[in-house]
Amino acid sequence: MPLKNRIVMPPMTRSRAGDVATDMMANYYAQRASAGLIISEGTQISRSAAHNFPRPADLLR
Repeated sequence: MPLKNRIVMPPMTRSRAGDVATDMMANYYAQRASAGLIISEGTQISRSAAHNFPRPADLLR
């Protein structure tokens, strides 16, 4: 995959999306979109797409 630059932002599990992606999550990535390739954190695209996988923060409880 050709990239304009060599900047790649790795996935950072911030556990702020809850069960599905939110506007706050979209804004977070939009603010960083000019950096290069962004690999987003894992989250479901909708509640019906969720398969009851625990979030990383829930595993620490």
